[in-house]
Amino acid sequence: MDLKVFLVFCGRYLFWSEWGFTSSISRTGMDGSVRMTVISTRLAWPNALTVDYDTNKLWWGDAHLDYIESVTFLLFILILYLTVVFEAVGN
Repeated sequence: MDLKVFLVFCGRYLFWSEWGFTSSISRTGMDGSVRMTVISTRLAWPNALTVDYDTNKLWWGDAHLDYIESVTFLLFILILYLTVVFEAVGN
């Protein structure tokens, strides 16, 4: 069974976690564009997603692996930018 937790960030992005055979935390624009996987390693049951607006971090807890982790937005905003540029050049 796959479980999902949804979170809206700044009215611009939707973050969610997926539990199952392959667990991940992903993000998309509110219009469904530019879906990307933010984290896909060292995850089992990612949940409790929250955003720290002051530090630009996405935080989550993993209920199975028993840890709390975060990722800084600047890292995956850069990855997103490079993906969009690559897709634009490729087409």
